[in-house]
Amino acid sequence: MMLKNLIVCVLAGTFIIPAHAQVKTGLENVTTISLRNSGVIKKQNDIRGYYFFYESDKIDKNTREYTLQVLDENLNAAKPTKLTLDKKTALLESATNESSVCFMFLNQETESIDYSIYNGAGKHAFTYSVPIDKKSKAYFLQSLAMGETDGGKLAIADTSCYISVIPVRDGKNFSYLINGLLSNKRKKWTYTPADEERKSSCNYIGSTDSVAFFSILKIEKLLSGKGHTYLLGLNLFTGAKQFEISMEESKYNFWPTAANRLEGNQMVLMGAYYDKDDHAARDNSLGYGFWIVDSKGKLQKEYYSSWAKDVAKYLKTDEKGRLQDVGNLHTHKMMATADGGYLVVAEGFKRVADGGKIALSVLTHSYSGVTSVKTTDMVLMKFDHQFNIQWAGVYDKFSSRFGLSADFIKPPMLGYMVAAMGGFDYEFTQVNDDKSTIVVGYTDYERGKEFKGLTFHSIKYQNGEFATDKINMKSDATWMRILPAKTGFVMIYEYFKKQKKLDYRLEKMN
Repeated sequence: MMLKNLIVCVLAGTFIIPAHAQVKTGLENVTTISLRNSGVIKKQNDIRGYYFFYESDKIDKNTREYTLQVLDENLNAAKPTKLTLDKKTALLESATNESSVCFMFLNQETESIDYSIYNGAGKHAFTYSVPIDKKSKAYFLQSLAMGETDGGKLAIADTSCYISVIPVRDGKNFSYLINGLLSNKRKKWTYTPADEERKSSCNYIGSTDSVAFFSILKIEKLLSGKGHTYLLGLNLFTGAKQFEISMEESKYNFWPTAANRLEGNQMVLMGAYYDKDDHAARDNSLGYGFWIVDSKGKLQKEYYSSWAKDVAKYLKTDEKGRLQDVGNLHTHKMMATADGGYLVVAEGFKRVADGGKIALSVLTHSYSGVTSVKTTDMVLMKFDHQFNIQWAGVYDKFSSRFGLSADFIKPPMLGYMVAAMGGFDYEFTQVNDDKSTIVVGYTDYERGKEFKGLTFHSIKYQNGEFATDKINMKSDATWMRILPAKTGFVMIYEYFKKQKKLDYRLEKMN
């Protein structure tokens, strides 16, 4: 397939920007579109535009027409690009770096994952195919049916390399593959774990200029919760293993889930830490840990901030690390701040009894799970350059239920499952180039007397101060989404299924 005039105007910055008109309406014949089919085009921290990939026509019983529409930062549209795909080809994810865009497709006909990369001149550059087995294909199809948006966890490692972690399913066993996709030359690498142990999961957490870092959790038995954590380092451009070290050989057991690159080709890893006899998949954490490691995986320094002594100075916690009225925490993001410190964004969740599931179990005389997950409030924490907590705050929102059976899943793992299935309300974080301003965005469904409906909230951290803003989002649209935008704005788009149209606009924030 060929695309023409894809993203050249946005990536090259050649749009003529008018000084008016912040509202645009105009994508017609949008037969099908989902959250995974749209995204932001960025250069470093600057928003350069947006893209939408959607089904626009049915050519015949086996072929569909798709449209790729690119907008600049002011929502001016480039000429749309049309392409045709077999109806059994489904878009799983998409991502853009500074000079290209990558689409990740599930090709049912060839039973493969296909990555198509297009360069900044709008021309098709490379297509990389990775075979998958029938059970893994079934897993991806189930993910699509459930509306999950991160089936392959496609990430941008640097300006010329995409990283994709593919779940591998084999009966009750599960593992992963890691694919590195170069966008500036025809080269792909694949890393397959050599362990005979087939119950392991992998998350990409960040990279230096030469090494990609992954957090690995190896589980002995699926429901036992007994797991061990490792830090894996792969050469960013060849996939060669640089190191694999246990996260359980220091003062505490550690499970890193976020990272920031430091000067000198070092990384600061952030995540939960545990007692030496505890396991990340099963037990409650003691607090947040911060490790500084070099590109060889060698631990340089370690810092710990406990729930009981440190965080408790600002937020009321119990011995299991749960916050009063908030519950357990799932960490979404860690960002460096202009003063050398770090801002951590987290969201609360609880496992709760589900009356409907209990009634069904009684009526059917069967047991298929009687608990579900309730997401609660947003939590922000500020740490200094020595990782001492300086401030923490809870931002209230209405709780919402997420229909995941949670009877046998321990809280640490449960949070990652809810995140993978899109159950949290966190939307995005924006950071300007000098790190002086950070904006955290999340949605809420309010049920108050004055307003009932979807709202968007922003928390802005600037010059050591926090400020909030809110937009009421009541709409007749089938669904809507909020994306980051140029400074002072958010981009909102709404899909109207019956009318087969998509509206979008820039909304000014305080």
